[in-house]
Amino acid sequence: MHQLLIDESYRGQGCAQQFMEYLTNAAAEFGASYITLSADLQNEPAHPLYLSMGFKRVAMGGAFFEYRSATND
Repeated sequence: MHQLLIDESYRGQGCAQQFMEYLTNAAAEFGASYITLSADLQNEPAHPLYLSMGFKRVAMGGAFFEYRSATND
């Protein structure tokens, strides 16, 4: 997936979190051991969501996050 945008009228209702949970679960079912996510530096409100879901910031020069499944720590 290249880009995910939540319409302003749906923001703050948990849509992004539900979608990210779906994606991480689907990735695990397909055997993915990690997910790399690139977020716009100016989209700071989204960064805490990724961190709260277990993503870790992996590049300080940009907003790159990585999620590793519990089975592949």
